Amino acid sequence: MSKFEYPRLSRAEMIGYLADEQIAVVSEVDLHNPNPDFISNLYTKILFHLDCLQEDHDQADFAALEQLENPDLHVDSVRIMNLLRKIKEVLAAVECAVTA
Repeated sequence: MSKFEYPRLSRAEMIGYLADEQIAVVSEVDLHNPNPDFISNLYTKILFHLDCLQEDHDQADFAALEQLENPDLHVDSVRIMNLLRKIKEVLAAVECAVTA
């Protein structure tokens, strides 16, 4: 069980915190109707802020991609999978229970 306790924030509080910490500029509409690119960019910015991502996080493993039949079709997928792996690592580090 997680020993980490986090505050429940309203949308306005989240927007204010992200702006105050200069993590991201987010609007109420962004949080109410998020799209995949917005979510990916927001998590990337948060992980950078936590110093959990390196500058080259967007670089795909080109040696691995060359093994695929159409590597160009998989670059974004590999990037998103790497981001998801990093998010899971951070959640595990703070002992936050992840539910599917």
